[in-house]
Amino acid sequence: MESVGKEVSPETTLRPSMVCVANAQPEPLGRNATQPYQPAGGLGTEVGARFEAQGEVGSSKSAIGLLAGVSGATVTEQPDQSELTGRAAGAANAAAAAAAAEPQPQLELRVRAVYAVDQGTNPAWTLDQIRAAVGALVTAANRDLIGTGYRYVFFPRHDVEIRTDSRLRQDVLLPADVVRRMNSGQIGETEGQRILNEAGTVSMNHRNTVAAERPNQMLWLFSRGNRFDKVRDASGRFVRWNYVDDRGGSFSGGPNNFVALHEGFLSSVTGARDDASRGVHEVGHYLGLGHTHREPFHDLAQTAEAGRLPVDVVNRPAVERLSLWQGAIAGWLNEVLPANSSVATARRTYDADGGSGVLDTPPDPGAGILALANEAAGHGFNELGPVTSIPVTPTDVLGTLHLTPLRDNPMGYYLREIPDAMRFTAGQTKVMRGHLVDGGRRPLVAAQLGDSATPDLRVCAVWSPSAAGQRLTWHHDLTAHQAEHNRMRQQGFALVHQQAYTRNGSVCYDGVWDPGKQPQEILWGWLDQHVLADVPQRAARGLVPVAVQGYQHLNHGPRYNVIYESGTGDSRVLLGITQDELSREWNAWSSKGYRMTCLSSHVDTAGTVRHSTVLRTSSTPQRWVTGWAGEHIAEEYGRQWNRGWKIRHVTLVRINDGHRWSAVFEPDTRGQLVYWAHVRERISEVYDQQWATDYKLRSMYVAPA
Repeated sequence: MESVGKEVSPETTLRPSMVCVANAQPEPLGRNATQPYQPAGGLGTEVGARFEAQGEVGSSKSAIGLLAGVSGATVTEQPDQSELTGRAAGAANAAAAAAAAEPQPQLELRVRAVYAVDQGTNPAWTLDQIRAAVGALVTAANRDLIGTGYRYVFFPRHDVEIRTDSRLRQDVLLPADVVRRMNSGQIGETEGQRILNEAGTVSMNHRNTVAAERPNQMLWLFSRGNRFDKVRDASGRFVRWNYVDDRGGSFSGGPNNFVALHEGFLSSVTGARDDASRGVHEVGHYLGLGHTHREPFHDLAQTAEAGRLPVDVVNRPAVERLSLWQGAIAGWLNEVLPANSSVATARRTYDADGGSGVLDTPPDPGAGILALANEAAGHGFNELGPVTSIPVTPTDVLGTLHLTPLRDNPMGYYLREIPDAMRFTAGQTKVMRGHLVDGGRRPLVAAQLGDSATPDLRVCAVWSPSAAGQRLTWHHDLTAHQAEHNRMRQQGFALVHQQAYTRNGSVCYDGVWDPGKQPQEILWGWLDQHVLADVPQRAARGLVPVAVQGYQHLNHGPRYNVIYESGTGDSRVLLGITQDELSREWNAWSSKGYRMTCLSSHVDTAGTVRHSTVLRTSSTPQRWVTGWAGEHIAEEYGRQWNRGWKIRHVTLVRINDGHRWSAVFEPDTRGQLVYWAHVRERISEVYDQQWATDYKLRSMYVAPA
């Protein structure tokens, strides 16, 4: 992710002293403004994404459906703590306290939850039940991700789906006659394994296809699943397969571009919350982590099946089972180590995830053997009991190897319940982040990291609360932009923001329409003298300018766009003036009760920043700044937030490969979200996300090359 602060020269001259105020007495702080504004980690940190569980938006227009022609840095937000209660609030506070130590930038993994059922089968849970359970799972799981540099984001109204699809529900989908023959023993172990591998590959490919429908979201696939167990006789000889219509667990990793979670997570909010670490465990596999324990020694039955324990070991006393198990581990180390190896060498050899670059997790004998050690010591079969270490003494090792695992690590099988939190190590965090930043999981966070089809463009955007519909388009030519405006007028929408800019020799238009039927007339691409002459003529017809925007045409010099609406009263239209000229005009007119209804900026051919605005009478206090660098405008935003003021208008320009912001502040007690400069695709993602929380665009500005 590009940090705008890094694009700015450290020279203090880059921060103008231009600050203009009108009637700027502090206003009473509203509910959202009473909490101190705290930027978490500065530029490049995204703050305040939250789980919301309210009802549907009061508009039938969806976020994705309203994005026209869109494929798809810094953010500042004041979180609304009223949405977090109980342990969730405690987890949020803990996350905020740890934010400074987390890798930057903080990455969001947006969760997409799909519950799969068989054809002809009714879902066991409703959409509302699934939304609540997954929301609880996400909130609790984020507690375990503190310090990893990423977190889950989930929007229940948009990110939950029930699918009737047997191929999606079952891990292996086989014809009934094949299942019957495997159950009866007609299909042997080798042939059965081949059949299951092929069927499993087909299922995986189908699920990967579903995951690819939304490459920027992580698919959590909830289902019962199914499995085939091997049945053996007392001597350990294979007898037949046994079909079970319930996987009983979850899995991910490797070629799976999804996280397969058992549908039992959805049974209740409490169950989902208490099992959150199991979900975190599977996402760890999804992001490239292995178990901390070495296979197959973590499980008594699997160790026996591998031929390293007697087949009747499960029927022997606990002390004998433990001794045999320790002997199996020691025997394996004797096989793989040269004579007279050191304990340190044995420890590295037995460390299951050391080969993947995770060197800070100690070798893990497995939760099963540790539970057995506690049982043998009289503490009951409990992997979290007072016995915390397993001694192993291979004959070829000079000393005793003490296997003392981390029992609060998500990649082991020591899965705790609330209130205990699990923790990844720094080595595990590095592996996961590598898979996100440099590996196959990058599509999930590509836009956050700056991947873009238009790398020469940066966008700043401001969201404010609104439950109404909205229409957003960008990168249209004038013909398409005009046609879109005509369509939106017929549907009861009014143009509230537009920006023209030049890119690759063409003029491009962005537009935002909000619900509104007030009369409007629009000018596109007029010269300044023609606009100034036009204003009084339209005023005579009861139309006043409410927004002006200037841009530098590559061939025809400065041009201006104007939005007129019905109204009365005097208007002062300022077009393409310098910062000093804007200051003089402001000083002359603000004392007479005039305020800015808009603010736009563009750079002329000489590299001078030009500003355009409309001044109209208003009693609302205002404060504006121009030409500020990234870190300084963010600091100013924080100061204004603490006074109970928010951004009304914001503009972005690029000068000498650096960005400069201008902004207008007014008193406002509502929440707000600001992305100061990011790639277009990220703004598209955030637009979808904020739509789900009843936030809509209030201002958007593009800085072309």
